[in-house]
Amino acid sequence: MLLVIGRAAAYDRRMQLRHLEQIVAIITAGGFNGAARVLGVSQPTLSKSIARLENELGVALFERAADGARATPHGTFIAKRAEPLLRDIAALEREIRQRARGEMGQLTIAVGSATIIKPLPQVLRQLAVRFPNLQTLIRRIDGTEAARGVHDGRHDIAFTMRENAEPFPDLIRVKVLESRVVLLARPDHPLAGRGLVTPDDIRSYAVAAPIESPRFMQWVSPLTEEERRRMLALITNDLALICEHCATTDTIARGPRMAFDAALAAGTLVELPFAEHWPYECWMLTTKGLWTLPLVREVADLARASL
Repeated sequence: MLLVIGRAAAYDRRMQLRHLEQIVAIITAGGFNGAARVLGVSQPTLSKSIARLENELGVALFERAADGARATPHGTFIAKRAEPLLRDIAALEREIRQRARGEMGQLTIAVGSATIIKPLPQVLRQLAVRFPNLQTLIRRIDGTEAARGVHDGRHDIAFTMRENAEPFPDLIRVKVLESRVVLLARPDHPLAGRGLVTPDDIRSYAVAAPIESPRFMQWVSPLTEEERRRMLALITNDLALICEHCATTDTIARGPRMAFDAALAAGTLVELPFAEHWPYECWMLTTKGLWTLPLVREVADLARASL
């Protein structure tokens, strides 16, 4: 690691990471002799290194004396700035070694409105048992931004629908589960129990869904402007809100069946059968580099096995 001192510094006038380690060690040990033993170098080598740095910086970092060395204000300033930096670097090195061994101290997972219901809870339960020291960070992100976050390195893993992964062909994609898109309504809805519903039936009611769907809009077309507004009446990633709203109004819910299992089991919503079949595929996305880690591969296995 190189820290450039000044915007116009020459290439060879640079403070290096070892200089920071040396300054902190000298202050901690109270002198050059003790610091040299801790660092595993000779005292003359350490003295020359600090002298060259002082010459490059144009300031004295230590006051030498027969009984040791005392930091100048400049030396103390550098040490105070260096100590947290050195701790961060040590933590980074530990994490890199963990990754090299197939371990990870922290895992960041991006999920959407449906995948936060399945498979995330099942995966988290298994991870807590198998990796009790793992810190898991969950990011709620919908649409292509979940995949983009993995691509850009902000997330390690994303659980998202297949379509969201298509703009990022370089990512590793693992199919985790498949559901189907359903239409639902309250049990006493005018369309409930009528057999297959048609686009003509749907166009008369407002629709609530977690995302817009070109396939659905094509199915119910042609639409007047008023009908189009009804088909997009409520778009929210809050599935609990969709369930509550549709259970108390004539609004029809649309989305992957797995996201509505609880409402169907409770009887607050019922399916409205229709002739079309729209599969919903959940994929786990990660980078090629992270895919080499056993932990990441195990997450994929856990997601598939838990459903």
